[in-house]
Amino acid sequence: MFYNNNFQMFKQIHRPLIFQLQKCSTMVQKKSKPHMILDENIDKLIKANELKPRKHEGVIHRATLELPKWIIQAMKYMLEDYPKSEIIKDATYLHRYLNFKMLPPENYNTESKYMEVQESIMKRRKYKNISESEDNDLLPEIHDKTMKVLKTKINPWAPIQYDRYRSLMYMLGRGAQDYAILYKIMKEIKSRDEEFRPKTLLDFGSGIGTVSWVANEFWYQSLKERMCIDISKEMNNLAEGIINLADPKFKSTGFYREYLPITSVPKFDIVVSSMSLLELPNRKTRLDIIANLWRKTEKYLILVEYGTKGGFQIISEARDFIHQMINIQQKRDPNNRAFIFSPCPHDKDCPMDISKDHTCHFTTKFFQISFSKTLIPRSESYTYVVFKKDADREEKDHWPRIVRPVIVRSCHSICRVCTSAGKLQELHFTKAKHDRSLYYCARNSRWGDQLPIEIDKNEEE
Repeated sequence: MFYNNNFQMFKQIHRPLIFQLQKCSTMVQKKSKPHMILDENIDKLIKANELKPRKHEGVIHRATLELPKWIIQAMKYMLEDYPKSEIIKDATYLHRYLNFKMLPPENYNTESKYMEVQESIMKRRKYKNISESEDNDLLPEIHDKTMKVLKTKINPWAPIQYDRYRSLMYMLGRGAQDYAILYKIMKEIKSRDEEFRPKTLLDFGSGIGTVSWVANEFWYQSLKERMCIDISKEMNNLAEGIINLADPKFKSTGFYREYLPITSVPKFDIVVSSMSLLELPNRKTRLDIIANLWRKTEKYLILVEYGTKGGFQIISEARDFIHQMINIQQKRDPNNRAFIFSPCPHDKDCPMDISKDHTCHFTTKFFQISFSKTLIPRSESYTYVVFKKDADREEKDHWPRIVRPVIVRSCHSICRVCTSAGKLQELHFTKAKHDRSLYYCARNSRWGDQLPIEIDKNEEE
């Protein structure tokens, strides 16, 4: 009897599960796998043994970067009058603080949150059924309690005032990271646009001059003028002092200013804002600065922030705003061309921003600044966007971007990519089902690389 009851109960549970499994398997069978085609030129070169899959054109710089020796020597010179152990410790604290920094709260958010907290406090039994005179007497007490709760609900934000000591802290805490990040971004521009030879550079929030260091490495011969904007005089003095110790000397002339000129002229071939937009007090100020930077851009605009949620929100906000400006300008003048050069292979809404679950960020490897002979390898995450003016997308600009670490297993690999259709897609490559060149290109690709393939449009959409 007990056996029969259990058997009947098992049938009632098991039968619906079978129907669910059948339905699930049917759905999987109906879902076709995307057809992927390796770039024709890359395929030919690999098959002719003229190119190794791990060095295909979509590969972005991977080496662990060390600061040039002249920069390290210049830093040591700047630190001669300061106790090294103490300033290294303080630099570590600053680095951690910057990595956790969030967006500044907007006034309307603060006001609405204040009213919400105050209302919840007023609903407490202690404050119910009080007279008007008592209400006036209790207002200071209620305000104090509201502010106490509000501090726990709103992110505390304040701009950092960089004096000489804090500037040196930033140099030690962020110099190597910022250099490695900018090197990787500019290396991609140099590789994909070999004919680009900028003569002028604008660096907003120039800090210790990291943008100038990297730009000088890639465009030493062509770069003639650098405009560096930073509100801190001490930062400007430090940046100028480091560059004066450069070996070999910079060919370009540097100009240091505290404020960004409002006029749209002159324009600059390459405009950069690195780790600076998060320091602005509110959204209106950020958008005003972004619009100004865009007007001053002749060819490339690079915006970079920390690879945090706050950093991604800033870049996403800037990306959407510039897109709106591009659309307005193109309606007025159809010949006014611009597109997202990197990292996005499309100009549609960011699928990461739509999902709200993830941030679009990448990593780079570098050696931490050290005054001993031991090199300490580290990695740093960042988020960025690069816009290119007066150009249309070429075939390579449509290649999918790998947005998460590649999963490599025995005889198969999985690449999570952002496609030219503006969607996130998981691509599976197997040794048995895919061409050898395609399989090994995917297997040897890494997070942040372009995947030199075309996805069947019908499957992609």
